[in-house]
Amino acid sequence: MGRAIKFRAWDKKYECYVKVESIDFDFHGNIDSVWVDCEEHHHDHSVLNADEVILEQYTGLKDKNDKEIYEGDIIKQLMYVLEGKEHTTTWVVRWDKEECCFKLHYLSGSLFGDSMMADDEEYKVIGNIHEDPELLEAEK
Repeated sequence: MGRAIKFRAWDKKYECYVKVESIDFDFHGNIDSVWVDCEEHHHDHSVLNADEVILEQYTGLKDKNDKEIYEGDIIKQLMYVLEGKEHTTTWVVRWDKEECCFKLHYLSGSLFGDSMMADDEEYKVIGNIHEDPELLEAEK
């Protein structure tokens, strides 16, 4: 079985995540509209224009607690243990268009620079850029 292709959408108006049911494209291959599950949220309708949402793709990886990792997630990674103390690095997950892969953008911690994501690493999702923007600054 191949990698699951999933998206979540950040609704800019209501400032919440909504479940993506399907995505419509225009003739040129650009996203035109997003069909969302609006039962659990307060939407006027279930179709949102592309400019009303921020789509974030599932990386195909899960964290150590079996939580799916998406673009925009803020994750913590255990780098090593020295003298009984855990040393971690905090990252934000981003899509790298030039390299066509998900990358980890450094926020703070034991390692410097950006890194590739790997499925054999132990990550823990600690938030995301929309619901927890304070983590982007607090971790520095």
